[in-house]
Amino acid sequence: LEFKPDAPENRLKQMYFPYADGFVFQTYEQEEFYSYLTNIKKAVIPNPIDEIDVKPFHGERKKEIVNYCKHVKAKNIPLLIKSFAKLVKEYPEYKLVIYGDGPERKNTEKCIVEQGVQGSVILKPYAKNVLELVRESTMFVSSSNREGISNSMLEAMAIGLPTICTDCPAGGARMFIDPYRNGIIVPVNDPNALYEAMKYIINNPDKAENMSVNALAIKETLEKNKILHQWNCFLLNL
Repeated sequence: LEFKPDAPENRLKQMYFPYADGFVFQTYEQEEFYSYLTNIKKAVIPNPIDEIDVKPFHGERKKEIVNYCKHVKAKNIPLLIKSFAKLVKEYPEYKLVIYGDGPERKNTEKCIVEQGVQGSVILKPYAKNVLELVRESTMFVSSSNREGISNSMLEAMAIGLPTICTDCPAGGARMFIDPYRNGIIVPVNDPNALYEAMKYIINNPDKAENMSVNALAIKETLEKNKILHQWNCFLLNL
């Protein structure tokens, strides 16, 4: 759900949240939304990354662009398909592979037909071993309109998969992606910017590899014990 500032749900929050002892947010943008909580202790603590057994891939990558997510409107999968439809005209050897299920899957299928990319876009069901399946791909692309912090983005970075994400609310991508150092950020709902970013990854394999290597540091940044320590410190100081 997407609540506007004057939505009833947010008015209720304004009434009752000031009685809390403290708040923890995933992102700084989320914290800013609750700036009216001036006399309450607040902290920004992202979720940890679970241990991942999949090893980073180094070498010539498969000509695949991947996404794994639930088919819901917030993921804006049609944006990814539209951008890919432009890309595949120049790079017909590439495939877009999307793993996942959800209520918007029929609309995803419809968009594929409308864009005329039935032979180039492959829809696959959710897979528990999806990281193993995508580790050799050229890139991971998230086209969401909004996220907390995308777990798919973090996982892709953690296995060294060159990553492109939209700069969507609530600011999770910009917290962890340093543009063109460990990934690429593009504006929300901008098909041309997404197309250009994917094209950049394809045309600059050495730079993409550098982004891949740099992205691996996310595992240390969000290591479970480090995040638990942040929580403990916050709770002890309430």
